[in-house]
Amino acid sequence: MYKHVIIVYCYYGITEIDGVNTNELYNAVQLYLSSAASNIGNRLSLTGGLNSSAITFALSNNDRLVDVYDGVAVLWVSVDIHV
Repeated sequence: MYKHVIIVYCYYGITEIDGVNTNELYNAVQLYLSSAASNIGNRLSLTGGLNSSAITFALSNNDRLVDVYDGVAVLWVSVDIHV
């Protein structure tokens, strides 16, 4: 039997700064990936906010994380792009 597989590739660049303001979508993605990355144990970057005891886990540059959402595999890649 043949198994039908559909591969869909979409690239979404989420910049940390949107003009002069912090991109809220970037913050939301970072928060979501923080929990996923800390559970998997990839190479992580740790950051702490100014005057805050909270620690955020983030993917290191050029690191990747495979996540499954609603049965669909999603590949997250952290890329540092200088414009």
